[in-house]
Amino acid sequence: RYMKHLIDLKNACMHADQELIDFIKKYEKIYIMGTGQYAEELADQLNALNVTYDGFVVSNDQALKEGFFGKNVYHLKDISDNADHLGILIAIKRNLKEIIERSIESNHIHNYYWPLL
Repeated sequence: RYMKHLIDLKNACMHADQELIDFIKKYEKIYIMGTGQYAEELADQLNALNVTYDGFVVSNDQALKEGFFGKNVYHLKDISDNADHLGILIAIKRNLKEIIERSIESNHIHNYYWPLL
């Protein structure tokens, strides 16, 4: 019984990883939204999958960090001129979902994904 649970969990993780990779492959540039604990975990996951990404983004009213995980941090407005060719991986608590999606879409970005963390 325990072994079946472990196998089911492993299969769920592999499926989640594949969904993430499939999203990333659609876009020329990929950014992680957020610079907190979830963003760290997602960056680690992408690194473990050997997937490159272009940096981090935060809402326009958030303070910018100098850098995060060796990548630049941008405001959404600073990357939105290339909106059709970029995807955003959201690494923020889901209880802020409406606020975050409104922030992204107000910058004319419509390609975003909430990966399972």
